[in-house]
Order: sequence, then C-alpha cells, then structure tokens
Amino acid sequence: MSIKVDNNRLEVLLNEYNNHANELAYFLSPTEISYKNNEEIINNVSNLNVLVGLELSTYLNIIIISNGYFYDSELNKIINFEKPNSIKIENLENGKYGIYYIFSNESFIYSLNEPEEKYRKIGEFEYKDSNIIKIYPKQDLATSYENRFIIAEQLGTTGYRIYSDGWKEQWGVSANPTFPVAFDEIPLIVTNGATNITLTNMTIADGYWYACGY
Repeated sequence: MSIKVDNNRLEVLLNEYNNHANELAYFLSPTEISYKNNEEIINNVSNLNVLVGLELSTYLNIIIISNGYFYDSELNKIINFEKPNSIKIENLENGKYGIYYIFSNESFIYSLNEPEEKYRKIGEFEYKDSNIIKIYPKQDLATSYENRFIIAEQLGTTGYRIYSDGWKEQWGVSANPTFPVAFDEIPLIVTNGATNITLTNMTIADGYWYACGY
C-alpha cells in the first residue's frame, strides 16, 4: 500500500504495516487505518465500515454525496449511486448529525438520532452557528489535507495552530497543562506519558508537551 501526499502533515494512525504487506487497507475511523486480506474482504464485506467511492463535500450549506456504492448484507446487494445527490441544510440546532440512506424511499436524510426504519449511515457532519464546520467522509484523503489552511495561531513557548477543518495543534512547557484552546473531541495525539486527558487539560510531568486533534 502507498499513499502519495505532498503535505507533510498527514495525521493518520497507521496500524503496524510490516505484518500486513499482502493485505488491503481500509478506514476504521476518519483517522485510523487497519487491514484485511482479500478473502476476508470477500467473505465479510458486510462487516467493513467502508463506503466505496462515497464522499461528502459541502457548498454553502448544501451537502453533496458523490456517486459510489456500498454493500447491504440483508439484501446481499450492492447499492449503487450513478450520480451525486445533495441535501440542503437549514435552521438546525448546533450539534452532530448523522447522514442516512433510507431504503424504503431510496432517499438521504440527516438527523440527530438514528432512524427507526431500515437505513445505512453514510456519514456525519457538525453544525454550529448556522454553518457546517466538519464533515466525514470528506473528499479523498490527500485532497482533504492538501486543501486545509491555518485560520488561527498563537506562536511562542506556549501556543496553538488551528486549521480550516478544525484540526488543532497545541504545545507548551509546564506540568499538567490547560490547553490554550479547548478541543471538540479528546485529542488523538499527545505527549508520551500523558494521562487524564480531557478536552481542556491533561496530566503530565513538567516539560515540553503537545496535543493534537479536533
């Protein structure tokens, strides 16, 4: 497997690859890659959290679902989308919304809660102050990282850098730091030895520290 990216800031957790040289990579989550061999892919395709070719993007407050397909185990059938679909988002409360494909009427919806009828979750987005601020799965991996840009930063001994997709890098020199900017989710990457990690602080001995995540 190879990933070609011209940006040196590709923060993706790659599980140990040396023992998986003949296997296929797939995403466990937006930031973690794992592996299965070809036979597992064929025999257990319904267990993979994979939306093949389906990617989400936004224009203003419209979510665009690209063409692609996924496998449904109950129907033993590939559900194929030959053209992009769109959902207009308006007048929502702040929160994280799931995007679902509804089988009964072959349509897409968004909701804070799981639908009661048969559905397949396609992705999710976060809505805040009348704007979509995060969405997943988002474009292809390389494009997503290449297109991000810094929207705020504070440089110095203690500081932070915030990117357009919500990713935050924070650092400092102190024991048990309070992060300069609160995270939206528990940081994905922290200094070795850190414990009691929350959205706003962590426990660690005096010295250089860093924390990265959304």
